[in-house]
Amino acid sequence: MAVVKDGASTRRIQVIFGPEEYAVLESISRKTGKSVDALVHEAVEEQFVAPLTSKQRAARALVSMSIDIGDWPEIKQSLEVDAAKRYEDA
Repeated sequence: MAVVKDGASTRRIQVIFGPEEYAVLESISRKTGKSVDALVHEAVEEQFVAPLTSKQRAARALVSMSIDIGDWPEIKQSLEVDAAKRYEDA
């Protein structure tokens, strides 16, 4: 079910926890003053969303780099010379 909240489409999900898992969440909820709902949202954010966002930023930074590595004939020549040196040293 999609719900529009603050102009963004959100999704409602149902998660079923065992008694021990829920007891841990309730205990943390009482200690922190946060709802069990908020704890689950925070856990998802920290475990899945934040790392993905960090990886996306890193990937964008790599893609946007302007590094002159030469053209293919130069690269090929360099690789062949390096390979020949390693072969001779072996």
